[in-house]
Amino acid sequence: MHLSGLKKMMRMMVVLILALAQCETNSDSYDADEERFMTGARALEDHTGAPEERFTTGARASEDHTGAPEERSTAGHARYLQRNTNLALKTLSAPCVLAHLSPEFPDGLAGQDIHRNNKEINKTFTLFLKYNSLKYFQLTHAVKKRKQNVFTALETSVKTGETPELSLNDVEEDKSEVQLKKVSEDVQVIVNARETAGHLQHFWRSTGLCPPSPHTSARPFLLSQDETLNLALIGTLPHGAVAQVRVHWLLDLVQGSLENGFPRYDFSQLDSLLDHLHNYHLRPGLELMGNPGNLFTDMENHTQVIWWRDLVAHTARRYIGRYGLEWVSSWLWETWNEPDHHDFDNLNFTLQGFLNYFDACSAGLKEVSESLVLGGPGGSCHPPNFFTFCWAILQHCHNGSSYFTPGKPPTIDFISFHKKGSSEADSILDQELDTINTITTNYPSLRHLPMVNDEADFLKGWWRVLEWRADARYAALVVRSVYIHQLAQATHTHQLAQTTLPHINLISFDNAFLNYRPSFFEQRTMMARFQINCTTPRQVQLVKKPAYTIMGLLSLLGDHYLTTILRGLSHPRLSVISSCRRCQLPSIQTTTRIKGTPERHTWKNVNRNGEVKRKSEEANGRWEATVVLSLSNGSESSTRETLTARVSLALPRHLLGEELFVVSYQLGLGQLGPYQAWLDLGRPQEPTRHQLAYMRSFEGADRSGPHKVLVTRPNLSWWVRLTLPDVRVIHVCQRLTVTPGQVVGVRTLSVTSADVLLTWSDARLNTRCVLKYEVERSLAGRAGPYIGLYHHQVTDNNFWYSLPVLHGSRTVQGWYRVRVVTYWGTKGPFSPPVYHHVG
Repeated sequence: MHLSGLKKMMRMMVVLILALAQCETNSDSYDADEERFMTGARALEDHTGAPEERFTTGARASEDHTGAPEERSTAGHARYLQRNTNLALKTLSAPCVLAHLSPEFPDGLAGQDIHRNNKEINKTFTLFLKYNSLKYFQLTHAVKKRKQNVFTALETSVKTGETPELSLNDVEEDKSEVQLKKVSEDVQVIVNARETAGHLQHFWRSTGLCPPSPHTSARPFLLSQDETLNLALIGTLPHGAVAQVRVHWLLDLVQGSLENGFPRYDFSQLDSLLDHLHNYHLRPGLELMGNPGNLFTDMENHTQVIWWRDLVAHTARRYIGRYGLEWVSSWLWETWNEPDHHDFDNLNFTLQGFLNYFDACSAGLKEVSESLVLGGPGGSCHPPNFFTFCWAILQHCHNGSSYFTPGKPPTIDFISFHKKGSSEADSILDQELDTINTITTNYPSLRHLPMVNDEADFLKGWWRVLEWRADARYAALVVRSVYIHQLAQATHTHQLAQTTLPHINLISFDNAFLNYRPSFFEQRTMMARFQINCTTPRQVQLVKKPAYTIMGLLSLLGDHYLTTILRGLSHPRLSVISSCRRCQLPSIQTTTRIKGTPERHTWKNVNRNGEVKRKSEEANGRWEATVVLSLSNGSESSTRETLTARVSLALPRHLLGEELFVVSYQLGLGQLGPYQAWLDLGRPQEPTRHQLAYMRSFEGADRSGPHKVLVTRPNLSWWVRLTLPDVRVIHVCQRLTVTPGQVVGVRTLSVTSADVLLTWSDARLNTRCVLKYEVERSLAGRAGPYIGLYHHQVTDNNFWYSLPVLHGSRTVQGWYRVRVVTYWGTKGPFSPPVYHHVG
């Protein structure tokens, strides 16, 4: 871009600043967006301000900036201008800006949601350029693409003929800047929503983490503000998207000592962590792992075996009394993680000692309640040699003799193992089915047990720094893993195992870790953590990655899967998952339980895969269908290959004459995410508040719609173009005739005096067709008046509210309330207000 072009862009930014200056400066409604826009605009206008706000020669050196210093400087300015132009486009939706653009501005547009006025917003942008003598301003391809994604400026065509077509993605590409290579002819994806094919278990709703070494000092990490915020964000993904967090070394939070020759325990630290998980409806994957007070040294010693049984029983009784049997019986209790690695926390386990330890765990839980379940061995379980403990436990439970019931094997309720990929997903299922085949062959009495892969990550070593963990490639891998596992469950066959086998009841992506500098996005985490030590006090800031967003999108899947047929030249990297909710249809498959399975091994009517049952949703909700399409190349860099798919949805006949609302979400090549924003900012290790707001503006998925369709024929179809890597989620909703329900459980978590994390629950909503949440704040009192805090989509059950200045005269203290807005514009009642105190 030439320098003259930069000056013209600067002039446009200055004009917009003048418009913003006439808005009310003391309003909380647009604080965050105004600050990040205006700060960037000032820096662009006079090239002043803090070093991090200027992009001059050498300020952003990177491997892809070549040419003379002047060219590098120009390129840096151009990219930063493009980013701030995007923020300017977002700011155009603010009523105070719209009112100053032009006397010909369309009436009634101000204040409406930006995503529901795509054509008007684009017209607004055109008028803005026209009335400020900036018609000559041309967006580059990158800005044009971001504009299309943010505002979903896609040509939409809805026809009501024999096969109505809804074009959600048929956008002409700029061939002069990006050359796209088509690898196949169009593929037709036919989804039969007129009958269900079986129950869809949400078996992927689990994650995990491990405190850093030394394990005996787990408290400073697990109870830190960093981990508290991390777990709160995970627990407030929409619709219970993650239901379990498996945490290593939990028993090291229990303080142990001997008094008069008997062990005494202090559970206060473990109480704090489990209370926090319970507040956010997260079940612990409770591994009986750790050594309270280093009391245990030899599990072949009879006294210590009894002590361990009593410790397990005491732990179970304590938390049943604290949370109730129904909640605690939904936990997956598990034995020591990966015992063949011999990381036993000062315990000297022999093979016999480990079998005694297992018997004590089982006996302690069953002494309290038969509804408590224990699994293991929680290891890699490769062919026997090194992995002797793993196979010995299974042999012991098959035909061994329990320490506490001689002559009878101990009880095991599920089998857990760890199978990981090689920077891809498909080999995980291959290994799982090989292992299941070995178990069912060698230990036939265990073949009916549920199988769990609670470390099904795509590559071992969470700490490895890999760029594909930072962007949409990871999200596409998550979809690929869910797809192949669901396909295996639906068919009960696989190319490596042609006999009917127990299917996987739960997989965990094991990605709830917290990164450490200088690797902020590239480790196996759901959030990028920035520990900012240059401020007083120290602060931690979290930014959501695509790994977080994809879990929320998958929660839109229904409780029954649908038959899907692919016609044409299919792509080996294409994954399609289709489902419905409240289907009101006949099912061609009535049960997924293997014939002959004892009733006690159905997990006792407790939904342990994380599917949250919502009575209000079941009673008042309407029909929904979700189609997930993913084009994944594993961890490989994008090849810009494309696939055009025509998705056809055969609708149930009871929907004739009904209004449907269609929304498409995208995570992929076309989206500039927070990682790319961080790169454009020069990889700051302690970003400013402006830079944090800038990165957060790229969180989440791009959305197209909602598009209203009146059903006159029982078919609906649309074109979707996927560019490797890409994820597309299409959500179709029948209009709800009652109010959507009320947001409940609003909580505030303090970050700084200028930052607060607001969280809430959607448990009482009767629809998943959520356009956004409206968050309001009152400084005057509980009764108000209230002012809206955000004007673009908030679709998770949380909102990180930050003021522009850390140590200004204002704080985030005040009253807060939240309500839901549906795809069709209906708003629920506000939640009961909660007060946040800063002090």
